[in-house]
Order: sequence, then structure tokens, then C-alpha cells
Amino acid sequence: MPGPAEARAARASLLTIQAVGSRWAIPSAAVGGIEPFDAATAETTLDLLALLGAAAAPRFEAWRVLVLDVAGEQRRLLVRGALELREVPAQSLLALPLALSLAAPLVTHVALVDGKPSLLVVSPERLLRASPADAGSRSATSTTLPEARSC
Repeated sequence: MPGPAEARAARASLLTIQAVGSRWAIPSAAVGGIEPFDAATAETTLDLLALLGAAAAPRFEAWRVLVLDVAGEQRRLLVRGALELREVPAQSLLALPLALSLAAPLVTHVALVDGKPSLLVVSPERLLRASPADAGSRSATSTTLPEARSC
């Protein structure tokens, strides 16, 4: 019987972001904090949905700033919608096939929930290297981005 440490290692903790028409996840270990959105800091905050190429969420959805923190490097991301911490079995995280990773270079895994593909898992390391010019652009390729080590 595995001990508590082995049981934790066999699970992945994800912060899920449920917006109208989209559902994303980021490994929770890379989340340094969640802050209220402040228009005064909007210039230094990248819109996660725009980076992912998703349609903008309606204005009434909850707007927050997710502070991404990977190895001491931080990036502020605008997120919209409901946030939830979720633990999933590590074996339910499937690497994105190459053809899909070329179309969605910030996404590295698909998480299965109840055996069905339910969440696209975004690489914190790749988000750190994303730029405002990438918002809405699909020109970046996964060959120029580091592999995700978070999942």
C-alpha cells in the first residue's frame, strides 16, 4: 500500500478556469496568487484567453489577475470566470499530440475527468515566455518554446 507521499505524487493539482465556452487549467504549483483586477495595472497584465486564441469572455464574468510564479519569475495574467482547485490522477494527464501542439503551442496536456477529455492544461513555462504580440496569434511554434515540466 502506498504511503501519503506516494499518493500525493500520483496526483496532479490544477487550478481550473471555467469561462463561457472554455475551460483551462494551470498546474497549481505555478500559481503565486490571485488578485482582483485593477485597470491601473492592465498594461502589465496579459489576457490568458487572448493568448490561447479563445473568444473574449463577456464583461459580466469575474475578472481576476492570476500571478504565475515559476522558479521566481512572475507573469500577471488576466483570467475570467470561475476558478477551482482540482486534483486529478497524474495518469489522467495526456500529452497533447504534436499536430495539436502546433496549433495550440501554450497547451501541453489534456486532462481526463471521468475518462473524458475535459481540460486543456496550459504550460506555465510557456506562458512566461508569451508576449502581448502572441495574443490572438497562432504563429508561435512549440519547437521554440521549452517543454512543460509542471505536469
